[in-house]
Amino acid sequence: MQFILDMHCHTLASSHAQSTLEENLVRAKEIGLKLVGISEHGPAMPDGCPLYHFKNMLKLPHTINGMPWLKGVEANIINKRGGLDIPANLLNALDYVIASIHTGVFNPGNAEANTNAIIGAMENPHVNIIGHLGDHNVPINVEPIVAAAKTTKTLIEINNSSLIPGTRRYDGGITIKEILAHCKKHNVAVIVGSDAHKARDVGRFKHAKALIKKSGIDSTLIVNTDIHHFINLL
Repeated sequence: MQFILDMHCHTLASSHAQSTLEENLVRAKEIGLKLVGISEHGPAMPDGCPLYHFKNMLKLPHTINGMPWLKGVEANIINKRGGLDIPANLLNALDYVIASIHTGVFNPGNAEANTNAIIGAMENPHVNIIGHLGDHNVPINVEPIVAAAKTTKTLIEINNSSLIPGTRRYDGGITIKEILAHCKKHNVAVIVGSDAHKARDVGRFKHAKALIKKSGIDSTLIVNTDIHHFINLL
């Protein structure tokens, strides 16, 4: 499987990341990606971006130095109803929206409460992707989330960064394995994201690819291989 897009990348606009937009795009072009997405953290995160950043980003061209890119956001899920920290009019103006739980913003509850928050975010018509499930700090019930993804046509992200041993979300890949098994069973599409916070990590999918291969999920359910399929899903 050749992955040609990466929709989960950050720049130094999210102040804990280390590379510029142009550095990310240069890296993406060097490794043969055909499309890259920039999804900075929303303002509820202490080192996220203010709302005006996303408004200014909308003024930039969609191709820079020959590399096409999309303008997105990694919005924070901020309450148990699945509310986000980005207003609807701005979500609508962006090319795509990832919604994620970050423990510095959202106080995790039990698996049922966390699951309800994620499903609530999925039911937001502006949300395209649910980010980095599989955080050992945020227990979830996988089956109802996969069912909701199918109903709402939301992509579930297989986050490569979360699968790196020693990282703060790492749970040994247990939850992602379960997600892939249910997505395989119910024919639900997923998207792999690098969650790159520096340019050299753009398009790095090593750990996610290994788990996907072991899962036996049909390649047609991995949207990173087909730009037109991804755009149609948006």
